[in-house]
Parts: sequence; structure tokens; C-alpha cells
Amino acid sequence: MLSQYFAQYLLNHHFLTAQQVRELLDAESKHHVKLGVLAMSQNLMTAEQVEQVHHLQVSCDRLFGEVAIDEGYLTESQVKTLLHAQDSGNLNLGQAIIDKNIMSLPQLEKVIQDYKKNSNMVLTDALSLIQLSKIDFSEIEEVRELYTEYTDLFLRSVLRFMDTAAVVDPHAELVHTDKETVVVSQRLMGDVILTTGILAEEAVFLEMARRYSQEDITEVNELAIDSVSEFLNVTNGLFVVNLSNRHLDVDLEPQKFARNEVPFGNKQAIIHVNTRFGGFELIIAADEIIF
Repeated sequence: MLSQYFAQYLLNHHFLTAQQVRELLDAESKHHVKLGVLAMSQNLMTAEQVEQVHHLQVSCDRLFGEVAIDEGYLTESQVKTLLHAQDSGNLNLGQAIIDKNIMSLPQLEKVIQDYKKNSNMVLTDALSLIQLSKIDFSEIEEVRELYTEYTDLFLRSVLRFMDTAAVVDPHAELVHTDKETVVVSQRLMGDVILTTGILAEEAVFLEMARRYSQEDITEVNELAIDSVSEFLNVTNGLFVVNLSNRHLDVDLEPQKFARNEVPFGNKQAIIHVNTRFGGFELIIAADEIIF
């Protein structure tokens, strides 16, 4: 996740293009070993225990190491050792930048120093560069923070469940409506009312379905739609858990699906998300999305 935020910072400030970010994250990911695999390789956990932690992560927005500690599989000291063994994602990404002659070492050093000073504002800065800055939240100011929190959780869910880093591209053109597109959405009702959705060209939607389901899906059929819809449902479920920790009661309505439709909603934000396999739109609205 560190490299993902660093990549977001580089994209926000035009140090890299969206295509460069995609290529660099792809290169960096080939050298990144997940914590569970490291724990198994060092005989600290069995495959069954690692799978159990992954299963528990589906229902809680927590890191692998945190869940493993709670389950008694690892100690805090062991988790720290494993995290150290993973190496810094920022450094892996930085090395890829140097290897591709995108920056010199002095340039990279300065960028990393600036990033560390502003790392807690990276996603907020990205969202301020897109439509979110134009939405009038004067009547429901607290919703602005929910949009940012949801986007952060969504990006982490893409990384966790689709095994690809994802960044918000504030400079991208949105999906063209003259291409075949698919949209799924889900409404959150209760103390907080939001609707979230995913709009993607068919090829990207299909890859999302493959990655989430881990099935060899070859067309946008019922299985593909169900897979992406379930990914959205799981992500929204994690968001609802986070809201419940603030004593906010929220329920999820059934997902909706459409083809070749342009969604519209109150206080709607259309956020372009860039991944290694392509870009798509994350849609968030303060009420129902109509399509």
C-alpha cells in the first residue's frame, strides 16, 4: 500500500503519467511478496492458517498482520520482522523509476522527501483535483469526508481482492460512452445514505470479474456480473462495518446492473481509477444513482 500512495503522489503532481504509473506498479508488484507467503516460507504459519486469515479479512477492514496476531498465529515481533523482510514498497517503486531513467537519484530523493511531508493528504489532494472539488457539500458537509474514506477503502479492496495496485487518476478522461460499457451499483441506506458504483468498458469489467472470482470468465455473462457485483457488495460491507464502529446503522440494498448507461445521482462524483489492467470509473453519490 505504501507504493500505491507514493504512486498516487507522483501522479497528482505530474511527475509521472498514468501509463508510467501503471507500468511501474506492474514492475514493482513482481518483486513484492505478500505477508502470508513470507510467514509460510519462514515456517511461522501453515497454509491453512494463512487461508483462514484471508477468509477473516473478507469481513473486516484490517491488515493481514493484525488479524494473524488476534488469531494467535503470529506475535507482534514476528509481524514486524516479516514487514521488514518485505522491503519498502516506496523503494521498490523508486528503483523502478531509476532503472527506467524517469528520474535521477537527486530528483527521486527530493520527491520522496516531499512525499513524506504530505503523505497523509495524498488521496484528498487527488480527489480535490476532480469533480469532488466542484460538488456543493454545504448542506451535508460530513458527506465529503465519507467520499474520501470510501475511496480509500475501495482502492485497498482492489489491491486485496484483485491483486493489483490502484490509483485515482485526476487527469484522465472518463470512460467514453460510445464504447460498450457495464455498470453495477449498490445503495447504502440508514443513518448514512450513499450509492456507490463501478462503470467500466467490457474488457476491463471482464478482467475485474476474473480477478475477483479467480475463474476463467471469457464473456460478460451472469457470472461476470455477479462477480463484480459481489466485489462491490463486499467492499460496501466493509464500509458499513467501519460506519457501525461510529454507531451509525446502515443497510445494503440489492445491487443493480445495466449496460451502456450513463449514471446520474445527487452530489455524484465520478472518479477514474487506474490499475495495471486498465481504467474504470468509481461512482459515489449522496442518494440513488439513476441509469
